[in-house]
Amino acid sequence: RARTEHSRSAMTDTAAAQVSQIEDVFPEPSATGLSEQLSTFWSDWAKVANDPGATAPRAVLMQDAATVASTLNSMSTSLSDVGAAAAQSLSTDVSSANTAAGQLDSVNTQIAIATATGTSINSLLDQRDVLLDHLSQLVGGVATINANGTADVTVGGQPLVRAATTSTPSAVNTLTVDSSATT
Repeated sequence: RARTEHSRSAMTDTAAAQVSQIEDVFPEPSATGLSEQLSTFWSDWAKVANDPGATAPRAVLMQDAATVASTLNSMSTSLSDVGAAAAQSLSTDVSSANTAAGQLDSVNTQIAIATATGTSINSLLDQRDVLLDHLSQLVGGVATINANGTADVTVGGQPLVRAATTSTPSAVNTLTVDSSATT
């Protein structure tokens, strides 16, 4: 239960941080924000429509259109930067999770051997629990403890580490990040 709550907490914290970064890109309401710029831009169109022959309203419209375009381009760049930072952070977390899965696989092997030979496994169980907590916080890994003390871990319902009680445990999958999805 504690691992589940740690996982939920970590996911909520990550989501809140991402949303906060996105909100920073759109500082609204503001006298100089995109909403105000768009309002002024549409008002400029009304002025041009009311006096189509005048050059001053057209010049103001063009200037305000350039401001809106510049703001949108800046926001687009900022959102791309947020996406790239999120992908890098995710990649780092996935790499850490894959390392922890490999370590858990090794600890599972040691636990299975120690259990079969009657050796004390208390320190190995502590190592296992630390790795399970880490996987839970990083990627929402859900652990199932087997009768011999080894642990299986699933992420999103897919096995990441599977420790069969009759054979050598192994990391059955690794996590990957598709960074092309951020563009």
